[in-house]
Order: sequence, then structure tokens, then C-alpha cells
Amino acid sequence: MFLKRADSTIYYQRTGKGPQMLLIHGAVADGDYFNDSVQILRDFYDVITYDRRGNSRSTYEPGAKFDIAAQADDACALIEELDLKDLFLVGHSAGGMIALETFKRLPGRIKHVVVYETPMLTLTKKYDPSIVDWVYHMVDINNEGKHKEVAKEFGLSIGLLDDRAPKKTKDQKQKDRNNFGHFINHEFLPFSFYEPDIKFFKLNAGYITALAGDRNYGGTYHRSMQEFCRLTGCSLLATAGCHNYPYDLPAEFAAMVLGITQRVLISER
Repeated sequence: MFLKRADSTIYYQRTGKGPQMLLIHGAVADGDYFNDSVQILRDFYDVITYDRRGNSRSTYEPGAKFDIAAQADDACALIEELDLKDLFLVGHSAGGMIALETFKRLPGRIKHVVVYETPMLTLTKKYDPSIVDWVYHMVDINNEGKHKEVAKEFGLSIGLLDDRAPKKTKDQKQKDRNNFGHFINHEFLPFSFYEPDIKFFKLNAGYITALAGDRNYGGTYHRSMQEFCRLTGCSLLATAGCHNYPYDLPAEFAAMVLGITQRVLISER
């Protein structure tokens, strides 16, 4: 199904029954990133996934913006179009930024937010001041056409890859390459300088759970979650995986999400 917006067309899927849950994918991916997890979650929840603007089946018009504000606009529009209420928001990687901003805009519709290894690089500068130089270095070498070098350096920034991950098909790899091109050309710079509203999230810390994989302990993404939780008071839980945990180990990811969200539902009884 498609949601038509002024500057984009958003592809989304909906399946299952029960309380509502919206999953937001990160960079170099689309809604299918969660497919195997959805097969489990749909037995407990009414699950919605979508391709963020410019990724895979979602398109955009000339002049469209790709910053977190524009991406949150899309998520809010989808929530309002489908009249979603008491919603669980789950964001992986950069999708976590969008989930947090969506929560900030529609707090009355959101029951709880779960974010996994969201790379809020502005929060990690105290640990690694060179991160800003690295961001601009990536932009420079991309502008120079060194695309393989860009992809390699971005891959290294993510950290260890999980040897338990399923093998991707040729078509999946091509889709990833297309989405990586979109990410590095349109999303990388604005995503890198996202500034979370610490005051708002501190006031609403009880509605947010952060996750980080233990296989990349001490890495940039793990530190980002640590610092966000230190500043806001949100809970931080560890998972036995790497950055792409929702894709690598979908059953384990679904179990983690179920544990968090079911606990929220039980507490309300």
C-alpha cells in the first residue's frame, strides 16, 4: 500500500492483530529488513513497516528533504492516516532518531519507544572528537567518486558483522547498494548531526528503552546509546548481537521487543 505525500510516496505494509506497533528501519535498508521478525510479532501485534522516503519502493519528488524532521513528518503522516493510537514505536539505527522525533511530535499516540543502536554522533564527540572530521571526510571522498572507499569506511564504522547472519541473495545485495547510494548522497550528513531534545526525553524517559549489542561494546553506536541514556535516564539493555541484530537474529530481536512491550502492557493492567 502507498501513502501519497506532497513531496514523496511512502510504501507500507500492515499485518497481524492486537496492539499497534510501527517498525522504522535504518540506513541502507527498507521495511523488508524486519520481515522475519514481523512473522513472529504479528501473532501479538498489529504491525506496520514502511520504506523510508527514497528507499526501495518509496519515491520522492525533486526538492524533497531527507533530514530527520522530514522523515518524522512521514512517520507522523502514516500514523495519522492509519489512525494509530497507543502505539509501540521501534526504531533500528537511524530509524531510532525518527522514532524519537515522532514520539516528540505525537506523544499522545505513543505508548512506548524502543531504539536499537541509534547513532547520535553529536553525543559521542566527548569520547571521540575526531568523529566530526570523519563525517566530513566521508562526504569529501563520496564527492570525489570514491564510492567503494565510502562503503568500506561506513561498514567499518558499524563494527563487527555477525557470522550468524543469513546470506543475502543477489537481488538483496543490489537493493542494498541502491539504498546505500541514497543514504550517502541524501541522508548521511543531516543524520550525522541530529541533535536530540535531551530535556524532552529526560522528562519522558519512562517511555523509552534503548538497546545496544554486546558484540560491539565500546563502539561508536554503543557509546551513543550509553550517553543518551546517561543524559536522559532512559533504560539501556544489552542484546547478544551486532549492529544489524534485527536482521541477523530476527527471532531473538522479536523476543527482546516482545519482552519490553509485554512488560509495558502488563504494568498497565
